[in-house]
Amino acid sequence: MNHPLITSDPKVMLGKPVIQGRRITVEFIMEEVETGEARGRKREEIITNLMQSYHLSDKEIEAAIAFAKERDQNEEFNKLER
Repeated sequence: MNHPLITSDPKVMLGKPVIQGRRITVEFIMEEVETGEARGRKREEIITNLMQSYHLSDKEIEAAIAFAKERDQNEEFNKLER
């Protein structure tokens, strides 16, 4: 999975994937999106809130979402091969 805006370093956030140059994990972004959607908020509203609250760009948030989606697809594929 190659996402230039997402990095992973064992010395940063226990090696969890993060937004490059920040300590904001992909996991956190996805939790915010999923929680917001579960409460009936639109994704656009959630992304805007993340951008304002954490000074993220829409590209950074979309990269985190794409990374998580690709990772989840890879995990599902790996389960099928077992």
